[in-house]
Amino acid sequence: MLTDISINSRLFKATILSLSLLTIMAGAVVSPALANIAHAFSEEPYWKIKLVLTMPALFIIVFALLNGKIALLFSKKKVTLVALILYILGGAGGGLSTNLEMLLVFRALLGISVGLLMPLATGLIADFYSGETRANLMGKSTATSNLGGIIGTLISGFLAEITWQASFTVYLLAVPVFIMALIFLKDPEVPKSVNTTPLSLLKRPLLVSWMFMAFLTMIIFYTVPVNIAIYIEQMNFGESSLSGVAVSLLTGAGFVAGLSFSKAAKFFGSFFLSFCYFMISAGFLLIIYSPNTFVLLTSLFVLGLGLGWTVPNIFTEAVNSVPDGYGVAAMGFITPSIFLGQFFSPIAVDFAYKLAGLSNIKGPFIIAFVFSMLTFVVVTFFNSKTHRKRSS
Repeated sequence: MLTDISINSRLFKATILSLSLLTIMAGAVVSPALANIAHAFSEEPYWKIKLVLTMPALFIIVFALLNGKIALLFSKKKVTLVALILYILGGAGGGLSTNLEMLLVFRALLGISVGLLMPLATGLIADFYSGETRANLMGKSTATSNLGGIIGTLISGFLAEITWQASFTVYLLAVPVFIMALIFLKDPEVPKSVNTTPLSLLKRPLLVSWMFMAFLTMIIFYTVPVNIAIYIEQMNFGESSLSGVAVSLLTGAGFVAGLSFSKAAKFFGSFFLSFCYFMISAGFLLIIYSPNTFVLLTSLFVLGLGLGWTVPNIFTEAVNSVPDGYGVAAMGFITPSIFLGQFFSPIAVDFAYKLAGLSNIKGPFIIAFVFSMLTFVVVTFFNSKTHRKRSS
């Protein structure tokens, strides 16, 4: 074990970033195999088949909340290693399932592992680094996470053509990550000057504000994955396969945004978050008025850039709002906020959609545009007040 490895070494940074490679791909990466799974378990109702994709999210929310306490009670390296073992068993084990109930148990196990892993993936960056290095690695963490989604979905889609069981072997990507963590990862120093508990962090208004921002941002953004396929079909922009290209473009834009996050943060300064929500708003406006496929795909890239910059922004500000050494605990609250936002997005948008009396296919995107513009206005207002205070 190279426990004396420098935290500034490329191997150490690569080890921490490799954790992010596994997070975004966890739930939906086997979606290309869903039709084959439904065929294999044809006696089961389709709502139960869809739990294959949604089951992990429920356990991610629960165990991400618990992880703040777990990471303070136990070695963060050991928690990471246990999470990776559960990830391999719960992920690849799905391919060994002989019935749907067994498959759902493996999916629940995967959710537990990701609930432990996601706060660690970004929280360890906060615990080991500060300032510009922290911001840079937060951006790269988002980029790595999106890269994992792209790679995982492509491999899974290819393997699903062989057999649905084969698509679950994509989770074996966690094996080299486990080996890297076993050899190179070490525990951050435990802060001695601060005596607090993860739950008491909720008394910090700034952290609660960033939890709400994460929740709201996911409600806005998830309007796209939920509605884009039917939008493309009804607007006659292309075949159903174009929706896959659209979602991949969003992920690709998030990858580009993550890599450029640190430089973009320097360029836009204190108004960076405002610009992010402006980009998201512009993306939705372009979707609404897209005259052709090219403009639609351009709008999705703009939207993906906006979100790709917003997420590490929220991560960075959230961990900056808590004492040193409590980064994982802070991310234990941000992670559930993200998944709750994803869950409630169709419900909230549909409610606002009906309340506004909208009836066409553009309605959900109009609601998302209004939400994002209101967020842009509020964030810009508070940024302006903060900027004036600093100037005076």
